[in-house]
Amino acid sequence: MAKVRVNNAKSQPVPRESVYDSELYRVLWNWLSGYKFRITSQWHLIHSNGGKNKHSYSDIVIRSPYGQIFVLELLATATEGELNEHYNRVLNYARLLVADESWIVHFTCEDDYNKKPLWPSDDLLKRNLLVAHFCHDIHFKRVDMIVCWWSSKKDNRSTYQHSIRLD
Repeated sequence: MAKVRVNNAKSQPVPRESVYDSELYRVLWNWLSGYKFRITSQWHLIHSNGGKNKHSYSDIVIRSPYGQIFVLELLATATEGELNEHYNRVLNYARLLVADESWIVHFTCEDDYNKKPLWPSDDLLKRNLLVAHFCHDIHFKRVDMIVCWWSSKKDNRSTYQHSIRLD
């Protein structure tokens, strides 16, 4: 578990990526499988790297009944370096899977994260990278979502923010 500032207290333990991964997979499966979407956790990818096979695992892949493919790469309370690494990683997974969209889904309990989210460069966003940060309290009673994508219509970065209480 990462330890960050939560509720104004330093070094607080927060959920790890595997918790978010299993819960998001369960929610997506329950929601979309009835509509003939296929949800796969830990999609195994093999690609050649200098003559040797390299094995990678994307977190969640969604295949729609219409042939669309969406790749989701999850992170929990990530550092700037981890986010930058995963921005490129999910785009590579999308290339290997010939995916329509590639998503970074970042969950954190870190205090005030939604006031200073870390975004990829415009060049990465233009490659069909979408990013969603979910900042929540430790009991998951309040969730702030902020999403970023490249709007080709406006030819600039677009964001959307929404907060919800789950009492």
